[in-house]
Amino acid sequence: LINFMTAMFYNTIISWAVYYLFSSFHGIVGDLPWKDCTNSWNTPCCVAADVKEYPNNRANLSSIVAKNCSQWFYSTEEYFSLHLQELTDKTGFENLGKIKWELALSLLGVFVFVYFALWKGIKSAGKVCDQFKILHLLYSIIDSS
Repeated sequence: LINFMTAMFYNTIISWAVYYLFSSFHGIVGDLPWKDCTNSWNTPCCVAADVKEYPNNRANLSSIVAKNCSQWFYSTEEYFSLHLQELTDKTGFENLGKIKWELALSLLGVFVFVYFALWKGIKSAGKVCDQFKILHLLYSIIDSS
């Protein structure tokens, strides 16, 4: 039971990282979802995480101060807590909220990956890593030319 709970804890954190990895692919064709404060999950006390937006621009900073917020939250924090975990919908153990299928699928993928990594052992995992090293080397050669 303790092994399962520990595996669930670590695999949940890894599934968040996998979710972030796939969410970051939105940055290839558009903006990252946590870049600015124009999303539906952002609060009025949101501060954009994009550093380029506040280089020395006093007008942007004064508009944030005018919101009368006791505490500011970066858009990255709000993405994690309000979009990914949906903490506003949960009031305690009696109301845990609905299942986020994107996270459930990510968690299932992590469990399957860990299962096959343990089932096949370290030799097979080493062979897979060697293949990725070759692919990374080829990509580096192609990218540098």
